[in-house]
Amino acid sequence: MSNQIALVTETTTATIEQYIAGQKLTPEQVEAWAVKYETTGKLPSPKIPCSTGSGVETTMFGDNLHKRVAKFGGIRNLLNNFVCRNGRQLEKMQTLMAKIVASKQD
Repeated sequence: MSNQIALVTETTTATIEQYIAGQKLTPEQVEAWAVKYETTGKLPSPKIPCSTGSGVETTMFGDNLHKRVAKFGGIRNLLNNFVCRNGRQLEKMQTLMAKIVASKQD
């Protein structure tokens, strides 16, 4: 299965670089994935990468994908802002560590 898709606009056709598992999507890839979703209702890959760049991918397809798109207010928002479970835990831990360091300095 190829994760490479072509972005078709009114004036040009551009081939978007292939998605490499474990990396954040580039803006061009987000746009290509969004176009694919809007035309077919599916993404080129059932796994969506975490926007934190942690390398974690979360499987979304079917009803789960459609509900997440609605929750995030659109496919582009989902692809740009989705944070996986590990990413949320990491953010919480970083916030907690910052509070601990700040309280020790006082």
